[in-house]
Amino acid sequence: MPGAHLAPISLDSDSASEPADASLVQSISVEAGDVILMDIRLPHCGSSEEELSRSAYLGAEKILLSTVLGAHRRPLTTAMEIGNFERLQDWDTAHP
Repeated sequence: MPGAHLAPISLDSDSASEPADASLVQSISVEAGDVILMDIRLPHCGSSEEELSRSAYLGAEKILLSTVLGAHRRPLTTAMEIGNFERLQDWDTAHP
């Protein structure tokens, strides 16, 4: 979303990073093996639950690697680590 980096976003839940206006979302084209490096503080979205449950995707391997890059023990890095952990726990709870 153009300009999304100009407003602070909470790291406490995924809902804070969900785009408020879907009409502003721009898609990127990726292929198997591509790497996307992004800042989780920016509004973003991936494939919907409906899309991922399509028969074409069932059984297909998916990898989510989520990491934090930042100065050690700095407030922003710590907030990102905590937020990342909480979001991954939420995902695991919702998708047993």
